[in-house]
Amino acid sequence: MKKLLLITAVIIFSDSLPGQQPVGSWTDHLNYNTAKSIAAGSDEIYVSTGSSVLVYNKEYSELKKLSPVSGLSETGISSIGWSDENNILVIAYKSTNLDLVLKNTVHNIPDIMNKYIPGNKRINRIRTLGKYAYLATGFGIVVVDVVKMEIYDTWKPGPGPDNNEVFDIAFGNNMFYAVTAFGTWYADQTNQGLAYFGNWTQIKSLPDPDSRCNHAVFSGGTLYVNVPEESSGDKVYAINDGTRLHSFYPEVTNSSFDLAPEGFTISSPGSLNYYRDNGSLRTTITSYGWGSPNISQGIVIKNDAWISDISIGLIYGKNMSVYSSFNIPGPSSNYVVNITSSDGKTIICGGGTDDSWNRLNRPLQVSISENSRFTNIVSETYGDAIRSLIDPGNSSHFFISSWGDGLFEYNNNTLIKHYDAANSPLRDGETPGSGVKICGLAMDGQKTSGSPRLMYRKVSKYLSLMEPGSFIPRK
Repeated sequence: MKKLLLITAVIIFSDSLPGQQPVGSWTDHLNYNTAKSIAAGSDEIYVSTGSSVLVYNKEYSELKKLSPVSGLSETGISSIGWSDENNILVIAYKSTNLDLVLKNTVHNIPDIMNKYIPGNKRINRIRTLGKYAYLATGFGIVVVDVVKMEIYDTWKPGPGPDNNEVFDIAFGNNMFYAVTAFGTWYADQTNQGLAYFGNWTQIKSLPDPDSRCNHAVFSGGTLYVNVPEESSGDKVYAINDGTRLHSFYPEVTNSSFDLAPEGFTISSPGSLNYYRDNGSLRTTITSYGWGSPNISQGIVIKNDAWISDISIGLIYGKNMSVYSSFNIPGPSSNYVVNITSSDGKTIICGGGTDDSWNRLNRPLQVSISENSRFTNIVSETYGDAIRSLIDPGNSSHFFISSWGDGLFEYNNNTLIKHYDAANSPLRDGETPGSGVKICGLAMDGQKTSGSPRLMYRKVSKYLSLMEPGSFIPRK
């Protein structure tokens, strides 16, 4: 029993949000315990969770959220950016829809989404300068006038007129720099014809000028470019009068380059490196003291670190030494395959199958909402929670079925028994390694406390639990 309790982690968050919503209004219950990108305003920190935006007010230490309920056009965020000069938050969606948020008002720009563009349309990164936001996209650079709130131009850095995916943009020496699927390109900021590819020049000093480059930052008169190499790890090159290898850590993949007060940061899943303007390493963050990083992006404001962590959420590092996390209670995942409610308890299962009923191999994710609190049951050992069944006479007692890992029985959100082929008559599927696949769950009206009669479906065969540990095939 102790082994089972250790395998399944239970995380409980108290709900600190305001009181009940007015009758007839909507509220969202999204996963705010993950963070994928971050942007810093003058008073607030904005973090994309991938489905919504978490907003932290530094002055009042308050958390709020932006989602479709509060006016955003949709979910599925690909990138966010902040315009200091105009106090505008720019939100790009995976659909290539675009929102500009100004003083709690959302202005939608659907032009890219509505325009037919062959090939890849995704928006990879947002950079801002002056009154413009520059979107690095699958077909070039889209320039957005955030003051007029309209598309201004589309640029084509690359070797020819065909679409060349741009992953990031940097500014320096009165130049625009674009890192692309075919090398790094630059152009004079005063040039008015950047929609023409011939007005862009390729940097030839990289070891392979045509190699894919995906992150860039300009600091201290030097352009730093990331060249991903899947077999060995990412290499960062410093380009000034010449080109040199700036940093390389075997098997490390970098996720973001960002300017900092005295230099720049390079984020990778396991660390945040803070470099001075001259390229020397100032600080490295590899632990929060209470948890291990899974960093998507990290920025520095004054001497404090703000980190978007995929596994934990928004992280604040005071003086880059004392770390705390901020999030809003919610489900462990935005994946939902089934919702069950009974007697004030709601259980959300985040597993599922594909169209051919093959398992998705998602970690076991079960979210329980009760008494304005969320309890999240998460396990990396088991997976694909697909249905739940709440005991009608005792809502603290419930079952979770898994597509591949059998049946789980809980009481007071604590795992009390796991049924599989090793400890019950349940049998694995016919395909080797497929495990015990259970979908529907039902409890008959004659169940008695402590000895429930449970009916469930394993693939296409129906079985009935007559007493604990005894399963009899249903004819």
